[in-house]
Amino acid sequence: MGDAGATAATRPRPRWRRLYAIALLAVAAFALAELAVRAPALRIALECAIAVAASGATLRWIRANRVALDLLEWCDCAAKTITVRVILSRPARPEDTCAAGALVTPVGDPSGPESEVREPSVPR
Repeated sequence: MGDAGATAATRPRPRWRRLYAIALLAVAAFALAELAVRAPALRIALECAIAVAASGATLRWIRANRVALDLLEWCDCAAKTITVRVILSRPARPEDTCAAGALVTPVGDPSGPESEVREPSVPR
């Protein structure tokens, strides 16, 4: 039905109008606070709240558009030139996690309080 690769037409694009709306609302709120509030302490507090709200909204916009912003810098040939490598790692063995190189081995009953400490054997 369609190709799986993302072309310039199908890539997500940043929603610039939302960012402009955030900026416009912040400027309007600052102007309204400047004109409507006469008490200096209240006006400063209101302007600080507006600045925090505008910054938070901008950060939320950036997070919502992070993929689209990253893809803006990619060229159309980028999907062909990227190499993805998967590196598998072995799970850690229990004796590798002991501190100071000593192994604690239960003696007798595993639920009992006694245990034996021995040095790890080194393969030769």
